[in-house]
Amino acid sequence: MAAPATRRSSIEEYVQLETYSNVRHEFIDGRIITRAGGTPEHMDSAQCRKRRDA
Repeated sequence: MAAPATRRSSIEEYVQLETYSNVRHEFIDGRIITRAGGTPEHMDSAQCRKRRDA
């Protein structure tokens, strides 16, 4: 049994998705992959730590 064909996306499709999405993605070999992300609380904590360490 053959594997199903995987549709490749263009860089333009990726950029458009990133422009309007509240979830971040990666573009790898024509595939758009959802990236793992932190919570808003995690981002606040990381930014505070970055400012403190600067």
